[in-house]
Amino acid sequence: MIIKSNSTIDFTYDKSILGITNGGGGGHGMAMDSAHHQYTTQKNISEDAIHKLIKIDVIKGSFPPLINNVVHKLFTKGWNDAKRKGDINKQEYFIKGKALKKGPTNQRLADIFLFIPVFVATFFRLAFNRKITRIVDTQPLATGALIKAARLVNFLFRRNISVTKIMTDLPTTEAIHFSVPIKRLSKKDKKIFELVTTNPLIEKADAGLSEKEWWHKYFNLNLNLENPEKSEVKYRPFPLRPAFATWKNRPLKGSHPHIQVKINNSEEQECINDLLKMHLKKKTVNYGSDNKKKNVIHVPIKDEDFVGMITIGSQAAEGTQDYLEQFVDIIKDKVKTDDENTNYFLFVQSGKHEPNMQNSLFKNVYKKAKNAIIPEKLRNRINIIPMGFQDDDEFAPLFHRANFGIYSTGGLTTMEVNTIANGNIMLHSEKKLSAEDENKSLEELQTILLDGFSIWEKGNARYQQVKKGAKIVSPKIFKKTMESLGK
Repeated sequence: MIIKSNSTIDFTYDKSILGITNGGGGGHGMAMDSAHHQYTTQKNISEDAIHKLIKIDVIKGSFPPLINNVVHKLFTKGWNDAKRKGDINKQEYFIKGKALKKGPTNQRLADIFLFIPVFVATFFRLAFNRKITRIVDTQPLATGALIKAARLVNFLFRRNISVTKIMTDLPTTEAIHFSVPIKRLSKKDKKIFELVTTNPLIEKADAGLSEKEWWHKYFNLNLNLENPEKSEVKYRPFPLRPAFATWKNRPLKGSHPHIQVKINNSEEQECINDLLKMHLKKKTVNYGSDNKKKNVIHVPIKDEDFVGMITIGSQAAEGTQDYLEQFVDIIKDKVKTDDENTNYFLFVQSGKHEPNMQNSLFKNVYKKAKNAIIPEKLRNRINIIPMGFQDDDEFAPLFHRANFGIYSTGGLTTMEVNTIANGNIMLHSEKKLSAEDENKSLEELQTILLDGFSIWEKGNARYQQVKKGAKIVSPKIFKKTMESLGK
């Protein structure tokens, strides 16, 4: 059961909101941006209104400035570096590893370390801002501290502050960074708490469980489908960024006369124009709730054109370039059976690029595309477009239009893909396949490649396999996978 609403949270009766996020990974911030947009839209107010959503980083907002940098580096930078390098073991160590052999897990240790600073900082924010009626939390750390601070303020000042946690990964048995802290909540904690998420993935080991039993077993929460308002688990729409919410119900045909690409500097445009052998005029457009301006170009495409995208970015730079090479080989075979009016586009998310930066992923993709061995007669039909830093205004229509996409399995990306992708969904695995592995069937490889994800992202991947028919790929089997799909 999903509550029939376009919003993740109903802010009708709220005044100001305290939004708690976390700089470890981009998904927590994107979910908060989604909540912020929904809040200002529902209340019909601007971001600087008297009643507003106040965004706080759970770490940066809880320590004095002199300590802040040390703690931020210890938690956030270490996590982001591990993500950037694709170091799965280190990512998992941050969550379920142990600093002491017989001690608590690292996440539990972090919650203990953060408890007093987060509790004190949250208590005083709530106590001194009497307009705050709700905490919206989009990250897994210090859950108990936030709730207990709200409970104490409610008790001392006769307030009625509630705590809404938006789960930024999909509900599976592997989402332990969310489930373990929630299981420790007391009955009194849960009286002011709700978890916003979607239906869980119930797998073979739990085949006999109902959804209610599943939530009790793994999160120790009560699911009440008969009376959702009394449920500790709320099934709501995903916390989509604004453009994804806009695109999710649009028809596929006729909606894409072009793909918009954000241009961050003149060198990006020069490289794209060079690859496309045309000069696309730069346009200035408004974006965001405060109407900021950005430069974009529009790459013309037709309904019959074949569009692919890679959005695993600089965290898997080597894989991105390998997929690019495979794409050219696949299209050279495909073009033999396709209509001669069909053109082929591959949009490659390449992350930040500064002018004269020679080793950025953007520049490397440009060089690979420039030097790709493409028959002369196909040069105008096979187009590879590197994309620097992009916003949801660029990604949403591309997710919607792409005939196939190779995606990461981060929580928010997964939710956005599951909502609007119309083409084949492929999930990039960091697993290095042996020569023996490569000779196995694609079905067998789907299980083997799951080892290339950190534990909660493995859960996201399985969720997409079951719910959306997603295929897990690595560069070694990309071509074989595309051929099996017949597209």
